[in-house]
Amino acid sequence: MARACDPEALPLPVEVGLATAALTVVRANGLVAGTLVALDAPTVDILGFADEHTVLVNVGQAPAASIVIAWDVTGGVLHRVTAQNPYLDISLADLRAVAGQR
Repeated sequence: MARACDPEALPLPVEVGLATAALTVVRANGLVAGTLVALDAPTVDILGFADEHTVLVNVGQAPAASIVIAWDVTGGVLHRVTAQNPYLDISLADLRAVAGQR
């Protein structure tokens, strides 16, 4: 399960700065699998799971851009999938339609 969390509740080292948005992934056993923190984006919208380990996230920098990233929660790796100008509300169904998937 992936869900947004309160960025102000996440203590970060002073040299890193303050979190502006965050999300966390929780496993079926209730343990946290990982937390993704943004330092300069006002929103991180969960689009859904591409597979059992990869969350697609729309990092919003309204009104300038939407940056869709794939977050491999198990490996902790981020990959940029696409960037759209200006900011768009995007769904996983929208991305699959573009890729010709159902």
